[in-house]
Amino acid sequence: MRHRLLREGENASEETASETIRSVPAPAMTQPLPVTLLGYGAATLTTLSFFPQAIKTVRSGDTRGISLRMYLLFTLGITAWGIYGLITGDGPLIVANALTLVPALVVLERKVQSLRRGDDRLW
Repeated sequence: MRHRLLREGENASEETASETIRSVPAPAMTQPLPVTLLGYGAATLTTLSFFPQAIKTVRSGDTRGISLRMYLLFTLGITAWGIYGLITGDGPLIVANALTLVPALVVLERKVQSLRRGDDRLW
C-alpha cells in the first residue's frame, strides 16, 4: 500500500479512504494467562509502592523532601502510560496507571499547596 499527501484543494478518492481504513492497526493480541498474571502482579506491586508516600505526606503534611519536578514528570508519565494502555487495550497498564495516578496526584497536590502557603521552596 502506497501513501501520499494530498495537495491543497485535492480530494481523497474512495480508494484512498478505503486504504486508510485498512491501514488502522489491529487491536492488541491477548496474552497467555501466565503473561497476563505477571503483568497484573507487577502492576499491583508498583502501584502499591506509591501509597505509603501518599499516606505519609497526608498524615505529616511535610513535602519538603519531595521533588516537584519529579512528581510532575512522574504524573505526566503515568497519564501517558494510561492513555497508551487504553489505546492498545493493555489491561495491566490501564489498571496500574489509573490506580497509581491517585496517590501521585495526592502527593503532587500537597506539594503545590505547601509551595503556595510558603511552607516549602521550589528550589
